[in-house]
Amino acid sequence: ARSGRFYPSPGRYKDLAVLPKDPRTDDLLRADWRYFSVDGDKEPVVPLAWFKDGKPQKELDGKRELPARISRKGERWGFELKLGARVAKSPEVKVLNTAPVAPELRITPPVISRLGPARAEVVKPSTDADGDPVAYRYSWLVDGVPSKLTSAEVPGSSLKKGQRWTVVVVARDGALDSAPGAAEAVVANAAPTAAGVALTP
Repeated sequence: ARSGRFYPSPGRYKDLAVLPKDPRTDDLLRADWRYFSVDGDKEPVVPLAWFKDGKPQKELDGKRELPARISRKGERWGFELKLGARVAKSPEVKVLNTAPVAPELRITPPVISRLGPARAEVVKPSTDADGDPVAYRYSWLVDGVPSKLTSAEVPGSSLKKGQRWTVVVVARDGALDSAPGAAEAVVANAAPTAAGVALTP
């Protein structure tokens, strides 16, 4: 015979995951799961612990969301929920490489002409969230058509009045490219030089 006693069913925690699933250094990390109770009970607060490369991060205990830049490229992150006598573990995620930020540029001098070279100047350098060193790749377009020039400078002899020169610079961290940074200028007319005049007595 039944005793008539009611034994509540423990809630279930399912689909534990660290989000996003392909995180980068600039992303927040969030512990995600689904809770289900057949008795309709409200989800209780349970101890949550974070792990980096398999090692507990005690200072992060109880935090459902972690701030951006707390993780670094190549690290593996996961979390555990302590559910009474048992522990539920999430799969680990690996922090991926972050592409550099595009540099900001200008062409100098302010007025370009055949009298001198045009130079691409980086006004605001590219930065990399992972701290990786970056290298710049230059390309130049003349009236929208790619040229063969790949340095930061265009010789004055290559410039012709009325041409529109565009420099495009991409930063690379060794694996990923930034979005392109660009600047443009129109070649001005070169002022004529004064001819030498010899005076005779």
